[in-house]
Amino acid sequence: MPVATGQSRKSVLPQCGSVRVAPARSEQTVLHLAGEHDLSTVSALADAFSHAVAAGSNDVLIDLSEVTFMDASTISALMRLRDRLAEASRTLTIHEPAAACVRRLVEICCGPLGLSEPDRAR
Repeated sequence: MPVATGQSRKSVLPQCGSVRVAPARSEQTVLHLAGEHDLSTVSALADAFSHAVAAGSNDVLIDLSEVTFMDASTISALMRLRDRLAEASRTLTIHEPAAACVRRLVEICCGPLGLSEPDRAR
């Protein structure tokens, strides 16, 4: 990406990943992820995922539409969340991985339907 005159290269680099829990809907807890997710963000993701599991009996939807990058540690955290939900007869659904690299990683690791089927990635 070109850097405008007077602008440092650091200021145009992508933001570190973030996670936001949407207000509770009737049957789903929705978590919106944005930016880049890797080993440096997996702890914050794990905390948000734990909160989603403890929050009640809702299924969980993860919105990846604003994620620009994710690595294997993020996929691993998603798979652990899927397994914890499955133990409680709840489901995890992945929604709209917009970035091609994110969509491909989810497909390779979890199959074309994403993480909503507990035994898909085993």
